[in-house]
Amino acid sequence: MLKPTRKLTREAKEKFPDLFVVGFKAEHDVGGDELVKIAREKLTRENLDLIIANDVSRNGFGSDENEVFIVGRDDSEHVPRNTKDAVAEKIWDAIENLI
Repeated sequence: MLKPTRKLTREAKEKFPDLFVVGFKAEHDVGGDELVKIAREKLTRENLDLIIANDVSRNGFGSDENEVFIVGRDDSEHVPRNTKDAVAEKIWDAIENLI
């Protein structure tokens, strides 16, 4: 039987409130709007600064490409399917703009 794990991102933010924390949210077979909504709920619940969300049914593990949503408190950005390096650059740019 599966058991939920501790929410390490939430614990980090509680111990170090000024720490910039990026969380990740993987869902299966959800639309973009729903994915952003779920990610924003996690962002609020865990008091995170940014969430990177993706639908693992469209972005298989082991693939050289990915598609994500970068979700902040007030906005979100869709990063269309691209190489993982290109997606990582977009994520890093978003983090740099917030810190």
